[in-house]
Amino acid sequence: MNGVHDMLAPDPNSAGSDAQPPAPPPSSESSNGKRRKAERDLQQELGVSSEVLHLMGDIPPPILVTSRPALKPQIRHSRAMKWEWRPFTSSARTDGLALRHWANASENDDADYRFSSFNKQVDVVQYTDDEYERGLGRPDWTREETDQLMALCRQFDLRFPVIYDRWENVPSQPVKDIEDLKERYVEVSRNVLSMRNPLPDPSQKAALASLQFDKFKERERKRHLDLLFSRTQEEVDEEARLHAELLQHEERHAKLAKDRQEVISRFYKGLDPQEFANYNTKRRMIREASMNQAPTIIEGVTVTTEKLTPGLFLRSSKLSSVKPAMQAKYLAVIQELGIRPTDRPRMGTGAVSQRFEELKANVLQLLELRKMADKIETDLRVHSHKRDLMVAGGVAADAKRAAESPAVERDRKRVRR
Repeated sequence: MNGVHDMLAPDPNSAGSDAQPPAPPPSSESSNGKRRKAERDLQQELGVSSEVLHLMGDIPPPILVTSRPALKPQIRHSRAMKWEWRPFTSSARTDGLALRHWANASENDDADYRFSSFNKQVDVVQYTDDEYERGLGRPDWTREETDQLMALCRQFDLRFPVIYDRWENVPSQPVKDIEDLKERYVEVSRNVLSMRNPLPDPSQKAALASLQFDKFKERERKRHLDLLFSRTQEEVDEEARLHAELLQHEERHAKLAKDRQEVISRFYKGLDPQEFANYNTKRRMIREASMNQAPTIIEGVTVTTEKLTPGLFLRSSKLSSVKPAMQAKYLAVIQELGIRPTDRPRMGTGAVSQRFEELKANVLQLLELRKMADKIETDLRVHSHKRDLMVAGGVAADAKRAAESPAVERDRKRVRR
């Protein structure tokens, strides 16, 4: 590129050239001033400080995405709805009251009032005079009070605080509270339903009989709530502290039970030989080689060929148990020998446990021999009885054959003559 530039550029040393000499390079002060002015312009344009602008360096500033808010609302030009001042009636009312309200012209004129569906009424039982005489009478409730209660329940939809507020006590009767009113209503409803619909199913009868209201329990519940509500702040703090201590105690108890279970599992699990397989290090091998060889037979240790479970165990846990069918007979024989049934070696030595096992084996063998002897004796009696029957049957047959012989018949004829 430099060669092409030299060929095309005019020669400044040529005689007929009009080219001016090159301008001197700009001074450092003028270049710094232009750079600072450009930085100030960029800073004002971006709205950032000079430190942030220096951190950006030569990186071009990010493009800021700005949204233009709508200066005017976009109104949809549509036709306005038409409203009419119409009369309406509600199916929830029985007096036929007609009122007026603004309604949309597109709605049906004969449509029911839209809020009439929210008028729900409770179905309160109504009893007759015969039903009241048969199973609804009580000494502490008169017919007038019962009628007043059921009418208020029907009027105020079982809202018992309102019913109790509108209740009028009869002067000749005791004063009723809200629990008495609830109990009487539940009792009347249960008795009327049981008289009108006899239930043959016992489960349905039990379900209907369980429809009870315990006014004493309700009063006790309210009394406890009053006590809780009337607590002071000191009592509330004390209860919170006791509750926190209870939670800590339960946590410690659970941790202790977990640790105990872990110790028991380790105790019965035993030692794993694999854990000590790699323990024979070089130092130990050298130490064993330097020591005198110990005798291989240890006095007082019994070598057994029985396969034992790993870990520690009680010797008494290895004692064999007696079959449930032989338990009663075994205990009877043990008592005959003067040994109590509870005399079992708990921490017995090897010799005691061995003698106890021998005694148990001998007792069981004795019981088996008794059983076999009783069976043989029973079989012997049965065979003896069969033999006696056979002998008695043979003698009778011989006598019958002798009586039917020809010689005996001739003797009979002679006697007749």
